[in-house]
Amino acid sequence: MTEARTQELAKLLIVDDLPENLLALEALLREDGLEIHAAQSGEAALSLLLEHEFALALLDVQMPEMSGFELAELIRGSSRTAHLPIVFVSAADHEPSYTFRGYENGAVDFLFKPLDALAVKSKVRVFTELYLKRRELRRQLIEVETAPGATAGRAEADPGGAAAGLAHAG
Repeated sequence: MTEARTQELAKLLIVDDLPENLLALEALLREDGLEIHAAQSGEAALSLLLEHEFALALLDVQMPEMSGFELAELIRGSSRTAHLPIVFVSAADHEPSYTFRGYENGAVDFLFKPLDALAVKSKVRVFTELYLKRRELRRQLIEVETAPGATAGRAEADPGGAAAGLAHAG
C-alpha cells in the first residue's frame, strides 16, 4: 500500500441542531481517523453533501425546519448520495412506528440517546471500513481496466470468441 493510501481518511457527516450534541459526537469519534464534517441543519448538510463524498451520515431526527427524516428523503432522492448509509440518532422513545419511519426513509440503523459510546464507535468503524474497501476495489478495477493491453489480454484468452458466443446463445 502506498503512503497516500494509508493516510486516506473516510469522511463522516454528523447533523444535529444542538451544538453540544455535535461537539460530543466529534469528541467521541475524533480519534478514529475520520474526517468529520458537522452541520447544524438539513440545509447545511445538503451543502456539505454537494462538496464531499461521505462514508456515513449520522442524522438527528428532531430538528427545526427540516427533520432528519426529510433530509434522508432528499439524500435518497439524489443519485450522487442515494448509496450513503444513514444512521438516525434520536432522543425519542423506542416506539416501533417511529423506528419504522426511520427505516422507511433510508436508515441502515437507529441509535437512541443517551448514546452508548462503544456502539456508536463500532457502527461508525464498520461503515467507514466498508466504504474504504469499496473505494479501494473501485480504484483497483479502474487500474485493471485502464492497464495497457487489458483488452488485448482478454481477446488472447478467448481467441475464438467462445465466451461471447455463449452469452448470446439460447
